[in-house]
Amino acid sequence: MTYDELFQLKGLEKAKLLAGKSILGREISGAHVVEIVEAQDWVKRGELIFVSGVAFRDVKRDLTEAICELSKKQVAGVVLEVGPYIKEVTDDIIELANELNLPLLSLPYEIHVSEIISQIYYDKYSKEETNKSVEKFMTELLYEDEKKALERIELFKYNAEKKHIAVYVSVEAEDNSSQTKSVEKVNENGESKNENSSINSKNDDISEQLLRAVRMSFVRQNQLLYLKEEDGVAAVIELEAGDKVHKLMCQKRKEIEENLRYSRKNVSVSMGIGKVFIGADS
Repeated sequence: MTYDELFQLKGLEKAKLLAGKSILGREISGAHVVEIVEAQDWVKRGELIFVSGVAFRDVKRDLTEAICELSKKQVAGVVLEVGPYIKEVTDDIIELANELNLPLLSLPYEIHVSEIISQIYYDKYSKEETNKSVEKFMTELLYEDEKKALERIELFKYNAEKKHIAVYVSVEAEDNSSQTKSVEKVNENGESKNENSSINSKNDDISEQLLRAVRMSFVRQNQLLYLKEEDGVAAVIELEAGDKVHKLMCQKRKEIEENLRYSRKNVSVSMGIGKVFIGADS
């Protein structure tokens, strides 16, 4: 879920974005309520965190500590429930959130947070099922039964009268800290062997992060079909009337890099593009 989609949820019409406006492309993968310091250990990267301050002893001190710790967890953002416990969000708290590049929102205390969280998770699991269907369809279209795939292409909101373009995005380079070498281990018989499982794990992580970055970058397109490959992501994108392909793709490549850098410190991507086509069997 993106922030654009978040603000469409029932109950969030009264929410105010206070800080972190420049990084709203950050994906929201879930939601969690944190009321005590110890609970911060349970949150996961990408979650949207709701805080009412009900368990705070010193609101200013505890809120400052919470924001600092949650930022370290790389959460998607923090929503402060303004009411009997957190009476206001002061300028120094907003400034701190901006310094930490952490999206910060305020929400009236009387809004039922549990209903918002339920909507976030409903959206999350619905999208997961959709993503599985899209990838299965693309696998059939590219590698298995193209005829069978084309028979149900309309189910994926594919408009055969619109212009489309195929792109392939791959990771070009990243920081040395993310590179993993094979490790030599000795078994119980005294024999040594190299294990590359850590490398494979890293590659899987990069592929999944790249797929998310691509989806986030093209979220405003009317239609996007994608498939995670071994060394990149293949996608078919619907073009709008008047789109200048080269300019659009240069912009999207930069957006993908920015989105990917939420999870990888220093990374660049390359993008290959095909010819513009109309129809479904080009």
